[in-house]
Amino acid sequence: MIVKAEYCRQKDGRFVLRLQTRTELTNEGPDPLLVPKITRLAAKRLTPEHGRAYRSEYELTKYDESPPSLYTSAAPSPEYFATLRPGEAIHHGGNTLIFSLAPRSHEPATRRVPSGPYSLRLTLNFGPYVRPKPGDAPAAAKERWRDHGALVLGPVESRPAPVIVEAPRDTLCVGPPLIMKR
Repeated sequence: MIVKAEYCRQKDGRFVLRLQTRTELTNEGPDPLLVPKITRLAAKRLTPEHGRAYRSEYELTKYDESPPSLYTSAAPSPEYFATLRPGEAIHHGGNTLIFSLAPRSHEPATRRVPSGPYSLRLTLNFGPYVRPKPGDAPAAAKERWRDHGALVLGPVESRPAPVIVEAPRDTLCVGPPLIMKR
């Protein structure tokens, strides 16, 4: 869900679309899910009705990961994991996403994002790794905690959200772009 959209010009001269988003996580399956509360934005994709998507992927480093020790206990900690029963939903924090709408004067014009209708998809990474490996603490916890629910690990993509990209406005962006980290 898009909470706020701002079209503005950054101090470096780039026109940008800044989106504040909030994600709703819903368990549509028949069994409880264990959802890590520590997640990372792994990718964002803005796709026009016709044409190629504008996509950004984020590489996770060891400093962006949650500690594997969270996965060594006999049961999942409610401080770090939410249990979603079938049909339940929770809202998950927010991200501020920035899409460059128009290039700086020295950049190619092909980087310009035309105005019009788009869809936005986010990929969130749940857990300490992009993809857990067999035998590591998160993979072992998946088996050990199965009586509490199915542990969600790895990348999960959102449903598309509609976005209307307007022509860039020559208004200076308010405040610095936010980078959300826990």
